Amino acid sequence: MSSSYKKSGGEARYQLVTITTSSLKEQLNRLYETSHGKAARLDAFDQLWDLKEKALLEGKPSIDVPRNWLEQLDFEVGSDSQRLAKN
Repeated sequence: MSSSYKKSGGEARYQLVTITTSSLKEQLNRLYETSHGKAARLDAFDQLWDLKEKALLEGKPSIDVPRNWLEQLDFEVGSDSQRLAKN
């Protein structure tokens, strides 16, 4: 994911990053599929999903999102990958 988003300004805990809409869509779909829908229970997932849908409807090629939401997704994707590898 690191290659698909870049830093915008702001404080560390409220820092926004820019991510392409298509990359966010792929990551959210992959996480949803690998978690068998359990990812939808995460606040960050739900909020990012809504932002992605809005960006798609508006035809935006990229969007600014809070960095910590993407980090939470990174963690969840990594956790799911590790669980799947063990099975």
